[in-house]
Amino acid sequence: DPDRFPPAVEALHFSFAAILMTAVSVLSVNMAKLRAKLGARTAALHAALERIQYLAHHDELTRISNRRHLSERLAAEQLNQRQSGQTMSLVLIDIDHFKTVNDRHGHAAGDAVLRHFATAVQGALRSTDFAGRWGERHRAPNDGPTGPAAKGRWSAPFAWQDGLRDHAFVVPTGDSQA
Repeated sequence: DPDRFPPAVEALHFSFAAILMTAVSVLSVNMAKLRAKLGARTAALHAALERIQYLAHHDELTRISNRRHLSERLAAEQLNQRQSGQTMSLVLIDIDHFKTVNDRHGHAAGDAVLRHFATAVQGALRSTDFAGRWGERHRAPNDGPTGPAAKGRWSAPFAWQDGLRDHAFVVPTGDSQA
C-alpha cells in the first residue's frame, strides 16, 4: 500500500539495510582475519613458551636437565621418598681425564665428549631414572627407588653403569680416545 508505505521512505529503509548488511559483512571478514592472526600468534607464543621452558630446564650443550631442573626433580623425589618410605640413590659422576681432553684437543673436543657421554647416560637409564648436569663436569643420574621393594624391578643397584664403565669416547680429531 503506497499510502501506508511511501516509496521514498521504503527506498531509504532499503538503503540503510543494504549499507548495514555490507558493513556487517566487511566487519565479519575483518574479524575472521583477526581471529586467524590471533590463532597464529597464540600458536607462536605457545611454541616460544615451550622453547623457553625447555631452555630453562636443560643444559644447552648436553640437552640433559640443568642444575636448576635437577634440583627441582631431586626435591620432588625427596618428598616422594619421604611419603612412600622408599629410598633413592643419587650418583655424581666425574669423567676421568676430562681436563686432559680439553687441554690436548680443545674445548670443541671436550664438548663432543660431554654430548656423547650425556647421550650414553640417557640411553642407559630406566624410564624412572633421570640425569642432569650438576656442574661443569659432573652428571647426576638419579636411580629412583632402591629399597627392598625395588629389588625385583632391576638386577643391580647401578645397572646403568655397566654400559658406561668401559665406554671409550672418541675425540673428534680421531687420533685419540678419552
